Amino acid sequence: MYSLAFALVATILLVRALPRLHGTTLQLPWAWTLLAFWSLAVADMVSENLASSFLLSASTLCPGMALMGARRPHHRSWQLIVASLWLVIVLPALHSLALPAEMQFTIHIVRQVFLVILVAIIVLSFLPTRFSLAALGLLGGFVVLFGPLLPWSGVPQAAFTLPLSSGLFLASLVLASLLPRPDHSRREPADRLWLDFRDAFGTLWSLRLAEQVNRASSLKGWGYRLGWYGFQSDQQEDPGPQPTEALHQYICNIVRRFTSQQWIDQRLGKGDPSA
Repeated sequence: MYSLAFALVATILLVRALPRLHGTTLQLPWAWTLLAFWSLAVADMVSENLASSFLLSASTLCPGMALMGARRPHHRSWQLIVASLWLVIVLPALHSLALPAEMQFTIHIVRQVFLVILVAIIVLSFLPTRFSLAALGLLGGFVVLFGPLLPWSGVPQAAFTLPLSSGLFLASLVLASLLPRPDHSRREPADRLWLDFRDAFGTLWSLRLAEQVNRASSLKGWGYRLGWYGFQSDQQEDPGPQPTEALHQYICNIVRRFTSQQWIDQRLGKGDPSA
């Protein structure tokens, strides 16, 4: 019943957060997150059957996998890959459910390693951002949820495994929802855009964006480099306004593949900055 209550609270928080995602590709990871909380609630009801429980609880990996394909125009078709990866992960559970009841449910070592790598990628996506505490909550939830399925992990299977993992995921969501937004009002507009993109879309996409911007800046001689905390001049003299404007336009063109023009304008000081 705890998992059901946690799912209800998570639904309220997610519905409240949905307007802030308008126009972005984060709406699909949002939908997977909602599904994951309710899947955990159902898994808790069938927790006596380990295979059925894993079949449902593996959906907690889907929001992170959905984020990996959040760039337009392929963000919708990427969801088929997310569903396919989920199917690959839960294949042992489906196999176990199709066999006689006396067959014990286990996960092959290759899938165990794949599971660990996937969890690591999801957690590391937000660990270096302002959502680092929420990322640690995610890590705790994954360890409690999947640790008992990894014989070498030393994490015991317990009756409260599913409610505890669901509670940790909810705590992570609460932290992300209530965490005050940093004051970037004194930063340059391009820095504000970058920092919010970095925190919203995580490490993988941020590093990719920075790589593209820095490569273009080097080729076109704009005189700036994009680091983790913003833009820095790589010249002693002032590079001048024209390259800066071109650089701003370049990063906006990339970010527009993930967000709306309104989202970008708000970060550039052309709209409501609280959105």
